[in-house]
Amino acid sequence: MKLSLKKVLSFLFVMVLMVGFSSCKKSSATSNSENSAKDFVKYDDIQKEFKETVNKLNWPEGYKAPEKLYDDVNAVYQEGYGDTLASNYWECAWQEEWLKNYKNNPKRAQKAIEELEKALNMRYLSKECCDDATRKFFTDRLDKAKANDPSGFEENLKLNDPR
Repeated sequence: MKLSLKKVLSFLFVMVLMVGFSSCKKSSATSNSENSAKDFVKYDDIQKEFKETVNKLNWPEGYKAPEKLYDDVNAVYQEGYGDTLASNYWECAWQEEWLKNYKNNPKRAQKAIEELEKALNMRYLSKECCDDATRKFFTDRLDKAKANDPSGFEENLKLNDPR
C-alpha cells in the first residue's frame, strides 16, 4: 500500500487538531469545576452568612432586622450573597431612619449618616464585591443626604429596598 505525502500530512494535521481540542476542553472543565466549588454555596450556607451579618450590624432603634432569608431553598448561591443581602437591609433601614428624622430630629438623622458612612468600609461595597460606579452612586446619595436632600435615599428605597 502506497501512501502519498499529502495523505500522511492530512492525517497528522487532523490528529494534532484532535489532541489540541481535547486538551483545551479538559483544562477548561477542570478550571470551571474548581471555581464553582469555591464560589457557590447552598441555601443553608447563605442563611448562616445572612444571620451572622445581621447579628454583627448595628440597626436603628426600634427596627426589627429580618431573622432569616426567604429565598429558594433548592437554589445555589454565590458566596457572599447572604452578607450582601443583610447589608442591603441594613443600608435601607438606616436610609429610612434618616428620612423619618432629618426634618424634626437632627440627632437621630446624624446618627443615621454616621452609620451609613460605615458602609464604605463594609464587604458589600468593597472593590472585590462592588464596582466603582455603584460605590460612587452610594457616595453621591450619602452626600445629598448630608446636604439635607432626601432625593437620593428616596430613589434608592423605591428601586432597591429588599424589604
